[in-house]
Amino acid sequence: YEMVDTLTRNPSIAPVLGSETAAMRKAFFDEFGAVRRAVIDAGYKGADYPVSSAEWIAAATKGIDAGGKLSDVASKGARDLSDEAAREGTHLLTINLGILGFVAAMAALSFFVTVARITRPISAMTGAMARLAAKDWAVEVPARGRGDEIGQMAEAVQVFKEGGIENERLQMEAEAAREERLRQ
Repeated sequence: YEMVDTLTRNPSIAPVLGSETAAMRKAFFDEFGAVRRAVIDAGYKGADYPVSSAEWIAAATKGIDAGGKLSDVASKGARDLSDEAAREGTHLLTINLGILGFVAAMAALSFFVTVARITRPISAMTGAMARLAAKDWAVEVPARGRGDEIGQMAEAVQVFKEGGIENERLQMEAEAAREERLRQ
């Protein structure tokens, strides 16, 4: 009896079990319970049993059938709750997979933007600077004209290139002047 009361107080189960619990209580605890108590009392008193064996079996069967019906209704309710939980879980999984997909797409986009907008220009700049260090003044400084930090770096490298060209021109003029002085 206490277990049935506990189940009917559970807010997720109570709506499913409401009327069946009342029918089961009536058939098993009230009707069969009264027959059972009368038989037990008669047994304690040494009196004749108040019901025949056929009446006992009929009352017990009615109570047990009510319990079985309650069990069937409870099982259906549990399946319904389980199905609803599964649907909710599937819905949440779908949402989470969508969010995960969006985050993965954003990460991939960030990676490609980083490679395209930062890594490649810096790599090209590094190559140009190596050629300038080897006094290859014909190299074109990449990324000039960009409005970001890489563009500022490119302008600074262009200044070094122009300074190197000017320095080499001045050295050649000084060498030519020295040779001219030696010839005189």
